[in-house]
Amino acid sequence: EGQRRLQCGFCSASWRFSRISCPLCDARDNSGDTELLFVEGREEERIEACNQCKRYVPGVDLRGFSDVPPLEVLNISLIPLEAIARRKGFLPLKDLGWEIPGSL
Repeated sequence: EGQRRLQCGFCSASWRFSRISCPLCDARDNSGDTELLFVEGREEERIEACNQCKRYVPGVDLRGFSDVPPLEVLNISLIPLEAIARRKGFLPLKDLGWEIPGSL
């Protein structure tokens, strides 16, 4: 099963959060308002997108890792997925301080 943890991009604090709801608007997965975006074969790296507020949160399922790489490194591997989310009209939950070229 696992649990969902969110991490602050500013101070790196982390906390548990419901696995089935949007952190911004609380839309529930069972309502069909949320979706996962991922590349086939790399399902552990994903974007959790909300169709209600049009925001997304990048995520990584860490259960398959024997040694967890630094989350800052994992974020770099999610850039292609973030580009896909932007093309679909989603915006990041929090401004990342950088923009994907051609995403606006």
